[in-house]
Amino acid sequence: MIKIVGAIIILLASSVLGFLYSREVEKKLSALYEIQRILLMLKGEITYHKAPAAEAFCEISRHVKEPFCSFFHNTGAELDKGVGKTIECVWQENCDLWLKELVIAGEDRKSFREFGGCMGYLDVQMQVSSIGLYSEKLDIRIKESERSIREKQKILKYMGIMGGIFLILLMV
Repeated sequence: MIKIVGAIIILLASSVLGFLYSREVEKKLSALYEIQRILLMLKGEITYHKAPAAEAFCEISRHVKEPFCSFFHNTGAELDKGVGKTIECVWQENCDLWLKELVIAGEDRKSFREFGGCMGYLDVQMQVSSIGLYSEKLDIRIKESERSIREKQKILKYMGIMGGIFLILLMV
């Protein structure tokens, strides 16, 4: 009887672990969607409100979730102070500081980090074009992620269940 209860607990625990890992994959996709939404807001702030970068970042921080809220608020505040750093430098420092817990892949993190370099020295039209270019790259990345996410989720769930069954068989 104790072996059966133990086996059930092992199977449940490994299944839950598979489902939790499956949700992590989903969080990566949601972070990419959030970045896409941020790009639309940034484009609107620059195009229609003619807002300088510091002001645009502070405004965006009011409409996004963490960790992006802190990132944009602090980036905008630091640029507003005028500490003698370029926008690229401030952007990258704040990416390293505020977005380290963000669950996006290394390539996506790197491209977002580098995106800030195009914000400071370009005129409004070039900034909008840079946002559009990065947005197109992000769209491609999102489509790739959407295609593979369902497969990964299935595999992770099945691996959790099968791992539990394998562990049970080893114990018997």
